[in-house]
Amino acid sequence: PRGPFPDKAPQPLQTPEIAPAAEGPGAAPLNSRRRSSTARRIKKTREIGERGRRKGLLPG
Repeated sequence: PRGPFPDKAPQPLQTPEIAPAAEGPGAAPLNSRRRSSTARRIKKTREIGERGRRKGLLPG
């Protein structure tokens, strides 16, 4: 590596301290909200059924 410290390799960003916060109480509301929205979408697509799949509203 270039620079005044050739023996120091560029180290990847250390996230162990930050990672726990992501799955703490701050992330819970967002996760639950996302899950509910996806559940609603799945329900809707299931109601659409085969006709929707033919139209291309559903993957598969």
